[in-house]
This record gives sequence, structure tokens and C-alpha cells, in this order.
Amino acid sequence: LLEYDPNDRLVVWAAARSRTMPKLSDGFFKRRNGTVTGYGHSLFRIDLRNDSSSLVWSPSHAEYLTEGLHSISGILPDANREHVLWVSSSSACKVWALDVRYKSAKVVVSWSLPSLCDDFGAQIAVTGIHGGGVLMSQPIPSCMPNDQTADSPLNCQPPAMFSLKKDPNSYAVGVHQFPSAMPRFHAKPVESSGFQDVSKLKFDVSSIARSAIFPLPDVSDGVFNIGLVTLQCSSKTALDNKQLIQLGYQTPPTNTTYVISMTSIGDIYCHSLLETNAMEETTARQFAGLPVGTKAVPVPGKIEKMTTSPHHMRLTLSNGYPVPSCAITPYVIRELDDC
Repeated sequence: LLEYDPNDRLVVWAAARSRTMPKLSDGFFKRRNGTVTGYGHSLFRIDLRNDSSSLVWSPSHAEYLTEGLHSISGILPDANREHVLWVSSSSACKVWALDVRYKSAKVVVSWSLPSLCDDFGAQIAVTGIHGGGVLMSQPIPSCMPNDQTADSPLNCQPPAMFSLKKDPNSYAVGVHQFPSAMPRFHAKPVESSGFQDVSKLKFDVSSIARSAIFPLPDVSDGVFNIGLVTLQCSSKTALDNKQLIQLGYQTPPTNTTYVISMTSIGDIYCHSLLETNAMEETTARQFAGLPVGTKAVPVPGKIEKMTTSPHHMRLTLSNGYPVPSCAITPYVIRELDDC
């Protein structure tokens, strides 16, 4: 894993392993489904000016465990906070936001329940205890911090960081938000659930970091995720003014965050998340065709939009849930002579 520092292009953040590892007993290094545990990667800072590297942070030390037990699965510099670096670990089932201004990075906040909801369970995954990696993405905010038209500096912050595991049978997209990040996409948080009804008039900025998950439509042993991108756009890219009013909100949502994921068989799925006012009651509900336990905001009929770009992307919104690949009967193309 390599990620360039957006503030200094001659600095690289890397997941690597030190040449000097702690001496452990032979029983510690056991093979599990072909993967040797105890060789996890930590976060290093590499300076390309002099080819030097320095250990910045270790997920194993953060969990008070021996170095090398946990491994870093994903790295992402924050889109707006130049001193924040996002780090994920499949083995630790956690996502951290690190302050890298110090020689040894400091943990700002961490999330665990979205990763635990997507854990491999009692039977270890084919990718081993360290997993196949985690895709992370942050939508670029629709306004810039120096935008004079912005109502609040908080509106110029990315609404969330989204994570997606690359392992087969990955269940959901994880959403991780700072305490000051708004809106909440009107999803019940899996972390800090006791604070979801705190009035924003009483507490102007929530002091609780929250997380949520959105289920993936295609989950099977033969499918894994290879791509993730997020876009923050105006809600009018999908709905017009009349349709936004028909959703039932007192204040129609201004923006929509699109979470686009791609599977190993080439299927592309899009989660359209309305950025709504957390003070209003959600209009999401269960209706026919949704998986068990899933709620969504029903759209008024079938809506199809097309961007004006030469390489356009067709966006279709409907109340039907995508059919997973495992439910589609495979077909075989044969020559005429073989029939």
C-alpha cells in the first residue's frame, strides 16, 4: 500500500514491515489457510529526497498487542484536513483517523462496528486474517473552505469517509463520520446509537463520532469488490424540484452523495444517499423487493437521468432492488455445429 502525501509529493505513506521483528515462540507463527500470522504491516513515512523511512504508527501497538499481529489494509489522506490520515485494518476490524503532525501519530478517533459487521466470522476468509485490503474513498465537498457562499465551514467538509473490503462475501459499505460531520444520511448509526436523537438546537455540534453501514446488493463467495468512488452532487442531478418535494421532507435535501462500487465480474452498483436534515423524521421505509431489514426512501416512479458529458453515465433510480449475480442463471455460448 502506497499513498502520496497531498501536502508533499516527495513523501509517501506506506504499509510496510520493519526488518527487526520481536522474537516470539514457534507456536505464535501458525499457518491459517496459507497465511502466516505475526507478519502484519505498520504505517511508515518514506521521504523520497533521501530514501529514508520512519515508523509512524502501528495498529498492533494501538490495540496493545505484539508488533506484527495486526496489519494495515488501507490508507487514505483526508480530502480537506491536511494533518489527518485514515487507516484501516481488517484483522483488528477497525478504522482510525490519525493526526500525523507528530513524530508518532496520534489517534483522533476510531470506529469498529462497521468492520465487525463485515467480519469473516468463525471460519477464516480465503484471504487470511489480514484480509485482501480495504478500499476507502471521500467525496470532494461541493464547496471549498474559502467559498463565501457557504453557510458554514462545516458544509465544506466531506460528509463522510466510505470503506469497502475487497474480500469475497463482503457485506456492506461502511460510513465513518467525525463528530462535526453533517449530515447523517438519515441512517441509524451502528455506533453511538444512544445519541441519535440529541437535538441539534441544544448541542450545535455533536461530540460523538458515528458510523453506519449500507448493504451491498451482490454478496457471494465468487464475487469481491475492486473499485470504490464517491461523488457529492446536487440532488437535482437525480430529481427535479417537484420530485424532491414529493419525498416528504420539510426542507428538500440539497445534495446527494453517490457511492459507486464495482465487483470483480464487472457489475457497477450505486448507492444514492440523500444528505438530509437530521432534525426531520426520515421517510425511509420498508417496501416490497428490499432485503430483510433494509429501508430506503421510495422514489416517485422510475427516474432516468443522463449526464451531459461526452462520456456520459446513465443514472436510473427505481424502487426495484438489483438482482445479485448468484441469482442469475449462467448461459453458455456454443457454436452452431455443437447444437
